[in-house]
Amino acid sequence: MSRKKKLMNKLVDAPANFTWDEATKLMGLCNFKLLNRSGSARMFVHQKTRTKVRLHEPHPQNTLLPYMVEALKEGLLAAG
Repeated sequence: MSRKKKLMNKLVDAPANFTWDEATKLMGLCNFKLLNRSGSARMFVHQKTRTKVRLHEPHPQNTLLPYMVEALKEGLLAAG
């Protein structure tokens, strides 16, 4: 099973331990580009559809909050 498929399956299960590193890897594999905004604000932009997912990079922990996991899922669905 590919890394992309494994991360997608993990994201669908909405785990409490989905990390920022996993999120950036998955979004990159799905043709999203990570843009840095001010402070910890980040935006993923799909290269073809221009779908945007806005999040704040979690700190000091690396684990995403539940609303962030949902935002990633919605962005991936919107981008196709």
